[in-house]
Amino acid sequence: MAEILSQKELDALLSGVSRTVKGEGKKIKRYDFKHPDKFSKDHIRTLQMLHENLARLWSSSMSAHLRGSVQVEVISIEQVSYEEFIKQLPNPTIMATIALQPLPGMMVWEINPDIGLSIVERLLGGSGDTEQFRRELTEIELTVIRNTLSKMTNDIRSAWSNVLSISPELTSIEVNPQFCHVAPPTEMVILVGIEMKLNRKTGHMNICLPYNLLEVALPRLSAQYWFASGEQGNDEKSKEKIKNLLEPTYLPLHVELGETLLTVGDVLELEEGDVIRLSTKANNDLKIKMNNQVRFMGRPGLVGKRLGVEITKACSNRGETDE
Repeated sequence: MAEILSQKELDALLSGVSRTVKGEGKKIKRYDFKHPDKFSKDHIRTLQMLHENLARLWSSSMSAHLRGSVQVEVISIEQVSYEEFIKQLPNPTIMATIALQPLPGMMVWEINPDIGLSIVERLLGGSGDTEQFRRELTEIELTVIRNTLSKMTNDIRSAWSNVLSISPELTSIEVNPQFCHVAPPTEMVILVGIEMKLNRKTGHMNICLPYNLLEVALPRLSAQYWFASGEQGNDEKSKEKIKNLLEPTYLPLHVELGETLLTVGDVLELEEGDVIRLSTKANNDLKIKMNNQVRFMGRPGLVGKRLGVEITKACSNRGETDE
């Protein structure tokens, strides 16, 4: 005969079923199938470090290019759909498409017209602080903007160097966001919000990186890969790069004819035409100093109608000749 459950046992069984139906004790995570997350938190964190590095490079290069104080700062980074990105842009605006070879697809670089017109005014001799009303740019202004953006794309290559070797190239500029089609409307993109301060003028820029552009580079977009790449600074390629950067640096070079010892009285009695006898003999090599250190020995002579010196020996850092 089947065992009959007591009322207490029935109540406990029904209570357990009720908790299971309600989902008590389980954490439910909402998921929007229209906006799937294609980028992990590690990807976003690495892209943020990459663009913070790019902002520092732009602050330096743009300050020199515009001959004024320029501060660039990353203020936000998020993943949205391409349609949401386009809808939030003003019309007209400045939208540049950048090819990042060998990555497929295009990067979109949007610059608010307020700061774009300030850049143009600064390059054409103005202060860049004048309040501008929103309007379409003229052909001359677009040409100035294109030349400026072409210079700024060089910093994109340097900012990506820890992740991937790329060759950025400006392909086109649009003023109407609806005419810029680099990704499907539902495609997820990384949207980087950037604030740019030019003297007393503040404006915003956006960098849009579609998923199809970054898909092949996702394995490299990790903090571990970023820091591992940053530590590889002792290889031959890095040394050659540093050497190429240092080669055009100017250093003062002095040739010391000789030395002697005079009393204060002798110096006070010197007159035009007097001859001072030096310790160096006529056939001795002269000391060639660089940064106040003897680096070479040489002999004086003439190069055309100019005085010159011929290097005969190289010296060590302590001024000793290398045999």
